[in-house]
Order: sequence, then structure tokens, then C-alpha cells
Amino acid sequence: MRIRNFLSIFFILSFALPSLAQPDTNRVDPGEVLIIHEPENYGYSHVNFPRANFIIKAGGRPDFKLLKGVKVEVTEVETRKNGESKVILRRVDGEKFFGKFPAISANYEKALKSGELKKVK
Repeated sequence: MRIRNFLSIFFILSFALPSLAQPDTNRVDPGEVLIIHEPENYGYSHVNFPRANFIIKAGGRPDFKLLKGVKVEVTEVETRKNGESKVILRRVDGEKFFGKFPAISANYEKALKSGELKKVK
């Protein structure tokens, strides 16, 4: 009788649990296009731009307002141990960020949630 109960519970759980799993809507693939938006707070927290002093030392112009509305493409995706995705972003128009940096990185999930990045529809 115990084996029968165990088997019935096992089959119920094996069919019930996968149906409870939610689809991964924040999955990102290389080639996805996103738009940079203004951060809600002061400065970008989850899109990793170089610091202003580093941009100046490299000969660039640290004007973050010019980034609003810029389309970027995901070129690389790295999934970390905690399940978050680090993405490498390049501008779609081929220009460099601040005239000096060809790519930047971002925490994909946190940047989407905070509104720093938005998906192109």
C-alpha cells in the first residue's frame, strides 16, 4: 500500500510541477535590439558606462543625455550563477559610445526592470 501511495504522489507531482513553471520572458539572445532610456534616478545603475573622468582621460565627451533613444544590439550573453544575465551591448548605428568605447555591459534583468533599457517592439 505504501508503494502505491508513493507512486501516485510521484506521478501527480511529476505532472503538476512542470505546469506551474512560468515561461522565461526575460530571456535574451544575441542579436536582440534594445533602446537606452533615461535612468529614473541620477545616473545609470545597471548599464555599466565608463566613469566620466575615464571618458575624459580617453579623449571622449561624457554627455549621457545624448544616449537617450540610442538603439543597441546584444552581442554577447553571459549567465551568472545567480541566474542574472550580463550582456555586452554595441550601438546599432556603428558609432562608439562617447566617441571612444565600442561596447558596454549591462545587467539585463535589472536594467529592464529599472527602465534603463527597453525592448524594441
